Parts: sequence; structure tokens; C-alpha cells
Amino acid sequence: ILAVLPANVDFHNSQILSEAKKVDPKGGRTIPVLTKPDLIDDGGETSVKDLLLGNKTDHFVRGFHMVKGRGQKELNENTGIEDALEKEDAFFRNKEPWRNVEDKSKLGTKSLRVKLAELQMNLIHSSFGSIISEMKSLADESAKVNRLAECLG
Repeated sequence: ILAVLPANVDFHNSQILSEAKKVDPKGGRTIPVLTKPDLIDDGGETSVKDLLLGNKTDHFVRGFHMVKGRGQKELNENTGIEDALEKEDAFFRNKEPWRNVEDKSKLGTKSLRVKLAELQMNLIHSSFGSIISEMKSLADESAKVNRLAECLG
């Protein structure tokens, strides 16, 4: 579950997180994604950074992530995705307190893509055993049906 919420609102009162907790009470399948870090009130950055780093909650096993999408001005100017990604990288590289976050894998769209791709591959790999087992079972069943058909044949 990607629970997307703006970084400039109180996450404890977030409807999306309360809905996610209903279907994922242990927090193992939810990644809260904070957006709009450029809109955080001055002085609120430290609190949001603590949230991002998991210092405010341990409910989400996969941790929080933060992205900065295109703003309305960039959308109006038809800023392309690649340019927007470069601006996002520069924002997290240069802006306090984000530039001092040691775990850069928590910041940016590119890192989120990597995180989601790794998660998807892990889920696929973990499913292989049961898929192969089911295929063998179906193949055995099919072989039995074929033998029976030959006997009746």
C-alpha cells in the first residue's frame, strides 16, 4: 500500500493512514510516502525529518519515503518528467534538513522506484516455490488423466 500524504499536514490525523492500518494493522505492507516537502512550514522540517527517519513511529515496517513532485508552476510550464526528477534530486541535495539525511534511499522518486522494484522482485521470488509446487501438482494430475484416457481408449 502506498499511502501518499502531504508532508505539511499532521500525519496522525491522516485518513489514508487510518484506512491503511485497517487492512494492514501490523504495517508490513504499507509505505507512507510524504509529498510536498517544499511546503512544510519553517521550523516544522525537523519534526517531518524525524517522521521520515522513523523516530516518531515504528508502525510502518518498510519505513517512510519522501518525494517532491512538480508544483503547479512546473505543470503550467509543461516541465518534463526528467527535468522534474533533476530538480527533485537538487532539492534533496541542497535543502536543509534533507541534504543531511544519511539514508538517501528514503528520498526522491528515483529511490522510490528502486525500493518498489526490489519489493516486487522479492515478492515474485518468494512466490516461486508455491507456483512450482502447484505446477507439479497440476502436471501430475494431468498425467493421471492421460493414463486413464489411454486405458479407456
